[in-house]
Amino acid sequence: MLEWRTPLVPFDGTMTGERYIREVLRPVVRPFRKEIGDEFILADDNTRPHREGVESDMTRMQLPAISPNMNCVEHEWDMLKCAISQRPHPPMTRQVLIEAAVEEWDRLPSDDQTT
Repeated sequence: MLEWRTPLVPFDGTMTGERYIREVLRPVVRPFRKEIGDEFILADDNTRPHREGVESDMTRMQLPAISPNMNCVEHEWDMLKCAISQRPHPPMTRQVLIEAAVEEWDRLPSDDQTT
């Protein structure tokens, strides 16, 4: 995360490796990777669709299996959940939750080093 972060990508349904490539990696992460350059390392939350979906030309952060405390992405999710829970009016519908998550994601400090 350091100084850069992709936008939050809400989606409906079940995430699969194929869907991750089609809806996240190619339209969002690849352009972001070009902006970052050679220092880009993909950090994900170690789930199966992310593992299956990583394309061979991407450098991926290697983490031990089932290691949420060592994964910086998990800390970002915690900060996002905290920010949403502190809103004056809790989201009562799925659509309002999505809007709140996107707004709060954009507000999270990108220079917060949680690792």
